[in-house]
Amino acid sequence: MTKYKFPKHFVWGASTASHQVEGGTLNQWSIWELSHAQELARTAEQRVGHTPEWEHIKKQATDPNNYVSGKGVDHYNRYREDFDIVKSLHLSAFRFGIEWSRLEPVEGVWDEKAVAHYLSYIKELKKRNIEPFLNIWHWTMPTWFTDKGGFTKRSNLAYFDRFVQKIADEYGHEITYVITLNEPNVYSTFSYTTGEWPPQEKNMLNFFKVYWNLTRAHK
Repeated sequence: MTKYKFPKHFVWGASTASHQVEGGTLNQWSIWELSHAQELARTAEQRVGHTPEWEHIKKQATDPNNYVSGKGVDHYNRYREDFDIVKSLHLSAFRFGIEWSRLEPVEGVWDEKAVAHYLSYIKELKKRNIEPFLNIWHWTMPTWFTDKGGFTKRSNLAYFDRFVQKIADEYGHEITYVITLNEPNVYSTFSYTTGEWPPQEKNMLNFFKVYWNLTRAHK
């Protein structure tokens, strides 16, 4: 067996996305899940039936309940237990996201309880000598932001900038590594070209607008 030796300070880590693990989120994606679960279950074979694992996942893939994140794995409340597992795996880093819709559920109004939650979250990682890697955006947005057109409008970047500034003000002193956007190309493609993700558009003009504005948001 070939043995590989990694540098002494090589960072081994795991990653999550807030909406996918926290549970109890209210954003444009969670609303879309509730309204499209039946359709997603009905069309499951058409979308993923070609995979070799289809017979093993068919039951789960055709169950509408499995398309609603709901409580997820309740990571929002059980993060300490999860971090203990991360530590037991001898990982030295953990990438996580901050859910915009939790911090700013209403335009211009910060939920200070949620702000404090993520500070505790970061400190619990550091307490275990796990390096926190903060990911600012992973596809989800507050509903008030999407009601304004989301990233299709350049002027809306001001709202995203305000969110980023809040993160910097609240957590900047605790964080060394920051990832701005998770796979903006994937989001733009599946949401505005193939129409598989919310808002399920097939609009090349909006695809280019969103991709360009996300690029500007990164800068």
